[in-house]
Parts: sequence; C-alpha cells; structure tokens
Amino acid sequence: MLLAGLLLGTAALAQSDFRRAQELAFSGEREAARELCYEILSESPGHLDARILLGRTYAWDGRYEEARKELAYALQQRPDYTDARNALVDVEMWDDKYERALMLLDAGLARNPTNADFLYKKARVLRKLE
Repeated sequence: MLLAGLLLGTAALAQSDFRRAQELAFSGEREAARELCYEILSESPGHLDARILLGRTYAWDGRYEEARKELAYALQQRPDYTDARNALVDVEMWDDKYERALMLLDAGLARNPTNADFLYKKARVLRKLE
C-alpha cells in the first residue's frame, strides 16, 4: 500500500512539474523548461510528454539534432504515439528535410490512415517537394 501511494505521489508531482515546464516553454523560458524536463525524466524516464516537450524546445531554438534525438527516442518507445510523430515531422519540416518528413508521415498514415494532422502535413510536404 505504501509503495502504491509513493508511486501515485511521484506521478502527480511529475504531472505538476510537466504543466510548469509547459508554461515555461510557451512563455519563452525554454532553458528553464528543459531543466525541468530533465528533472522529470530523471525521476520518471518513461514520461514521454516531458521528452516530447524537451524535443520541441530544442527545435524551437533551431537545435534540430538534439530535438531529433529526444523525439526519436519517444517514438521508438511508443511507435503509435501521434504526438511524438507529429513533433518529429515538425522538426524535419522546419529543417527543410522534407523527404524525412514524408517517410515519417507515410509510416504514421500506415498506422492511422485518417489522421488529419498527418494528412495535412503530407500535403504540405508534397507541395514543397513538388
């Protein structure tokens, strides 16, 4: 019973910290958001939303390789997680790597052929590739 209580408390704390990291990231305090994401991940390595936020903050700063590393890890852990795939597609598009984006989108659409985000982004990528 004590272990279950500790796990629930840890999860609640991680969720509270994650909301704070989101607030920091969206208010432009990306370095502080990344630090908080790393704290969350040190306590809860499987917190994929924190890893995705971390990757997005790197991408927003043009640090695409670091973003790819974090987002690829999240996608590897959960290949069906659309948030992770969407974030990685965004990175590839922002870095003008449209062929990579297209491969990710095709894989996502193979898993979820009616995903509106994937369909929209695929149309944008195809337009860029002419």
